[in-house]
Amino acid sequence: MSQPAAETAPAEPPFSPTESVSLKINLPATRLELYVNQSLLKTFRISIGMPQYPTPVRRYSIEYVIWNPWWLPPDSPWAKDAKLKAG
Repeated sequence: MSQPAAETAPAEPPFSPTESVSLKINLPATRLELYVNQSLLKTFRISIGMPQYPTPVRRYSIEYVIWNPWWLPPDSPWAKDAKLKAG
């Protein structure tokens, strides 16, 4: 599948670059929590691994974020009818 011809400008994040931002993933609750200045701003439902493909538990540092990225369907049977989606 080919890459998109042109990218659109990314949406702005819901906070300023000077604020402290952190993400916390609660695997048992299948939730991602977004904190800004140590206050919970929003939660999101997420999918996690399965017993044979467990979700790794680690601590990460994110240095670069692309807001509302394009989604390029993988070359996999489960995505055979999926379409490229702009962010």
